[in-house]
Amino acid sequence: MLEERTELCALLREQNALLKKQLSAARLCALVCGILLLAAVLAAVILLPRMAQTLQEVSDAVSSMQLAVDKIQKIDIETLNQAIADLQRIIAPLASLFGN
Repeated sequence: MLEERTELCALLREQNALLKKQLSAARLCALVCGILLLAAVLAAVILLPRMAQTLQEVSDAVSSMQLAVDKIQKIDIETLNQAIADLQRIIAPLASLFGN
């Protein structure tokens, strides 16, 4: 009976030591998770305004490009080509007059 108690006490001490190690590991894990969470929050606080500004600049650039494309599409290429041909026909005699 005494031997069983001694063995039981030894097992309880061993279990207590293992529980202390487990508690230390859990605390360390919680600390690391807290640090990672803090780093993620700081990164979000720092990066989100920059990302929002960059997205706004990209949006503005796309709008400007859309306006430019719309203006280019409104150009009447046939009329422009005709005007160039007319100008070329008018300038050809002047060019031959000056020797070009």
